[in-house]
Formats: sequence, structure tokens, C-alpha cells
Amino acid sequence: MEEKKTEAQVSQVATIARPHLEAFDAERMKAQGKTPGWREAREGDPEGAILMQDKMGLSLRRHMVINPNGTIGYDGILVVELGGANIVVVDHEGRIGLQKQWRFQAATDFETFQKTYPNFDIKKLGAESWEIPRGYGVPGIPTDEQATIEVEEETGLKVVKQIKLHSWLNDNSAHKPHMTRVYLARVSREWSGRVPEDTEVFLSKLTFFTLAQIGKMAQNREIYCGISLSSIFLVHLTYPTLLKLA
Repeated sequence: MEEKKTEAQVSQVATIARPHLEAFDAERMKAQGKTPGWREAREGDPEGAILMQDKMGLSLRRHMVINPNGTIGYDGILVVELGGANIVVVDHEGRIGLQKQWRFQAATDFETFQKTYPNFDIKKLGAESWEIPRGYGVPGIPTDEQATIEVEEETGLKVVKQIKLHSWLNDNSAHKPHMTRVYLARVSREWSGRVPEDTEVFLSKLTFFTLAQIGKMAQNREIYCGISLSSIFLVHLTYPTLLKLA
């Protein structure tokens, strides 16, 4: 008889899609019938905009920092978005739900990235990342509603309870003016067996871990998402006895 694997063991060996980066090529996208998501700014766009992403309401804007005496301090870039939701899913045992996906960081070979910077090989970026469910804000959709949508669309699980923490997060305070909300969520125990078809190749099944396990994963560069780690920390600060330590 085949030995039944635990939920964690199944997810640890789960395979997910591993795309790669290449330099932007408008003609190549056009040849494949793809419309670029980003466009150059034009008249009528927000002041200082360089690039715009209309579908998700994102923009890249250039600015100057002006000192109190009127002199220019320096110029910089703002990455502007509406601000979305970060959801810490906790099961009945107090474990935290994470999903593995492919991200474009140099987490597995950061030393080489540093040595070759700024002439690193863009095609070699990428590493698996364990993260909490999270997503961009969508114009016209309240953040509370968007939090529920993100969890249910990415995990295939039904949210049965959701609590909004009185906390906000920013993942890069030097370049991003927006803030994101942190939520605590409970989901139904039954799982459909797969995440939605349009995301199943990019996300593993939601798997639950204790704080001790997450600590080890952070040391091994398996979880390095600052938003995920900060959100878990905020839940732990707000509800000190909720999360399972080991």
C-alpha cells in the first residue's frame, strides 16, 4: 500500500511553472498577438508619469525632492498603485497558510547577483517563494471584498471568517506611496483538490505551517517575501496566543 503523504510533504514536492525574464520586445509580443500591459505616458496622464499600466491602475512616476529652503535634494522614481490586501490564513490548529510560486528574485544565488551587478543576467533571475495570499487593489472594489476574492481565487477555499487588522504595510517606503491592508482569515477545511485552472500552474496548494517551521524556511531562503513575513508578524502581535509556535 502506498504511504499517504502529509499535506506539507505533498506541497514540498509540488511542481509549479517556472517562467523566465527577457528584455522587453514589443515586436515579439505583437507577433504572438500579445498587447503590452505597460505603455508610455501620454497627455492627460498623471503629472510625472513615465509608464502606465491601465488594467491594474499602476504607474511609474518621476519626481524631485525639494528641501525646506527650496533647493532640490534629489530626483527619484515612485511606483504607484491603489494598494491591495495581504491575507494571513490561519487554520483550526493555529498554523499559517502559504503557497509556493515562482518569483523573479535572485534568492537562490544572490551572491552572484551582487558580484555581477548591474550587469547581471536577467534570464537567470527567479526562485520559488512561499507567500501568503495577496493581491493588487482593483479600482471600484472595496479592499475588504478584494481580500476575500484573492483567497478564494488563488486557493480554491471558501473564506468563512475575515478580520481586518488595524494595521497597514508598505513594501518599499522609499519608492512606493501606497499602503496595503492586512487581514486574518479562516477558510473552510474542505479543498476542491486544485486551485483555479488559470492559476494552478503558478501556485501550489495552500499548505499550513507553524511559526517554527516558517522560521526555518526563512533561514533557508524558502520564504523571503517581506509582505508575507511582516503580515504574519502583525497577526502574531495582535493575537499573541493564536498562532502555533511549533
